[in-house]
Amino acid sequence: MVFAVNCYLSSQLVGYNAPRADLENTANNNLARRTRGQQFAEAHRGRLDVPSLARLLSDHANRERDPKENPLLEAWGYSICNHGTMRKSDRPRISDASSLALE
Repeated sequence: MVFAVNCYLSSQLVGYNAPRADLENTANNNLARRTRGQQFAEAHRGRLDVPSLARLLSDHANRERDPKENPLLEAWGYSICNHGTMRKSDRPRISDASSLALE
């Protein structure tokens, strides 16, 4: 199973990560989402089907973490299923989000 996170994982590219995006930075959402995906994959090893994949994509573990504390992209939550993480009034404006691009 492949997991997408918002940082480089390969040994050749990991040095290009901004510190706030690095997988070892527990303040961002990369490690929380990847760890949860790995836990799910291990629990379903050899029997991943469409219904279990749907459960993974709608997983809300880590939802209790405040997405405004994510240094990578404010308002991006820590759960795999990220919809509805914040109220619309709490989300940064698009013009604010453009300044959050990786260094």
